[in-house]
Amino acid sequence: MFQLEYIKNLDISLCSKELRSEIAGVLNMISRKEHNSLCTVAFKQTIVGIGLSWGKEFHPHGERISIFTDTHIPEQEELTGALFEGIKSQLNARDYDHAMWSFDENLHIFKKIALNNGFELVRQTFMPTLEIDTVLKDLKGIQPAENLLTLKEITQDPILKRDFFQLLKDNYTATHLISPVAEEPLEVWESLLLDDNPDLQHSYIQFTDQITGYIMLHPVNNEEVELGWVGTTKGQQLELLKPILKKQLLDLKQHGFTKITPEVDTTDPFSTELFSRTNLKTEPAFNTYQLKLSLKVTTT
Repeated sequence: MFQLEYIKNLDISLCSKELRSEIAGVLNMISRKEHNSLCTVAFKQTIVGIGLSWGKEFHPHGERISIFTDTHIPEQEELTGALFEGIKSQLNARDYDHAMWSFDENLHIFKKIALNNGFELVRQTFMPTLEIDTVLKDLKGIQPAENLLTLKEITQDPILKRDFFQLLKDNYTATHLISPVAEEPLEVWESLLLDDNPDLQHSYIQFTDQITGYIMLHPVNNEEVELGWVGTTKGQQLELLKPILKKQLLDLKQHGFTKITPEVDTTDPFSTELFSRTNLKTEPAFNTYQLKLSLKVTTT
């Protein structure tokens, strides 16, 4: 019923309208040919599904895969299975030691195929948009933090800047062991943060005689911020993060912000502790599954 084809260039005009919307986030990757493999499934000469794999320089040991389908097609299991078989056969065990596949937890067909082919759930990510007032209620009884420096102040002091980005690097590395990061100089870590337009005034770093904790914020618009990297110095209590967040939220309210969107990974003890009082399961989690490429991949 479906025709699987491996392609080098994607003609977007051949894709169904629904599929065009689904793949909007990866079109730049495809057009720049940054993928390792790309396959399509067509129905009556219209492309209704795409599978692709790619690598990340920052996480060099894992090959990423994604599958996108036109959800108007009734035979979703057959369609998804055909795309998975196409990508599975191209997984590169020579250059990667594992494959990673991430998708919303309510995509039950994806989950079935992943588990039937040896993938294991290794991380859940929660990214609900929360009312600042709601989070402040969850932080009732916690006093706002003191001894805070802004990210702008940190970056203006060479010694503090070095210590801060070393801590960022160490904490990110420790919380991403399921797909280890590449060894990069601190200048790369500085660029990763600063190029992502952090709020220089409301991203706070707590400092006494040393840096003890930090929470990065990234404005989305005049009403919403996203919570970025968060962490503490080794040996510090994770509880010290909540007072920092409370101070940030109070300051954000004064500047007209009403919403915050965290990214809480189950592999990250810092963000998990920070929102331990808040119900994050108001939206489906984004689940990440991993396949060790040394294992034999079975058919669906």
